[in-house]
Amino acid sequence: MTKEEEFSDFVNRTARTTTLFQAIIDNNHTSYDFKSMNKFKAVETFLGRTAIQSYIDSRQITDATYMEFHYLLKKLYDYASDKAKEMAKEIADGGEGFDEELVKILEYLENCIATEGMTRIHGGKFQPTKLVGFQLLDAMYVAIKNKKNDVNEDLE
Repeated sequence: MTKEEEFSDFVNRTARTTTLFQAIIDNNHTSYDFKSMNKFKAVETFLGRTAIQSYIDSRQITDATYMEFHYLLKKLYDYASDKAKEMAKEIADGGEGFDEELVKILEYLENCIATEGMTRIHGGKFQPTKLVGFQLLDAMYVAIKNKKNDVNEDLE
């Protein structure tokens, strides 16, 4: 690698790192490419969240699929949405302000469950992705394994 290439590489890494830190400060994880940033070991530790496919790849999971994780995440959103509606009704007593309270609670719950991110796909295009906490993914993996074990026991 020549000196110019080394300097260019340094500038690129510095720019990507600055973009990541600014995204964390602004809480806007759609401003950088998660897939390329995830190659840096510190990102996973620092961010504390990952995409489902990255989680499956990093843990070398073979007995659960992306769709099973995605299905559980959707069920979790649906459950949180139902609970948010109940909370908003209690807060607003069914009167005015119900919609505003519901929107605030739903946004809060969605941010607790997952964060919107961006990842690069084929052809250099970007696609929205959900960044989910490791503890939640670990719990989802245990739930998937337990459900499969229950089904296998029922079949025997």
